Amino acid sequence: MEEPGESTSNVVRGDVHGNVVQAGSVGHVHLSEVHHHEAVQPDFRAEGERALDRKDYETAIAQLGQARRAAADPELDFLCALALLRGRRPHRVRSNRELTAVRDGLRRVVLLPHARLLLLLIDEDRGRCWERGGGVSELVPALVAATEPEQVRRILDHLSAPENRVWQLLAAAHRGWETGR
Repeated sequence: MEEPGESTSNVVRGDVHGNVVQAGSVGHVHLSEVHHHEAVQPDFRAEGERALDRKDYETAIAQLGQARRAAADPELDFLCALALLRGRRPHRVRSNRELTAVRDGLRRVVLLPHARLLLLLIDEDRGRCWERGGGVSELVPALVAATEPEQVRRILDHLSAPENRVWQLLAAAHRGWETGR
């Protein structure tokens, strides 16, 4: 507020982008030191994972896609593949292009045990292999044992395929972890 007889000609007005950490006046001049900071960048991965947990697949695809463009992280390829399935069993995915995108993403990160399991589950389900009988690859139980329980839970939360033998092994492992067996 201007006192009678004071002039506002020395007042500089503007926006502050940062935190004012020191301020004071010398005569009619107001001085301050501003520490500038970067604008907060959105955490696309965290937003994508939250959307995936809510089964908001379109948002998850968009957010995880942004995260993939910003950082090379194999886990993002797995999460994107899971989101691209949109909660559908692989043999019910009508678009070959979508399923090819899912499989290609998983092939890029096939060294992750849970990505390999999801790829095997997709192949088993797409070919409806359980109808022909026989066993699953000996690799599957070893991959299940090498996979973190959280990743198994994530796959089971987004895909329900009770006839699928890979899915059955994942479900059995999940039940075992829950019951402590």
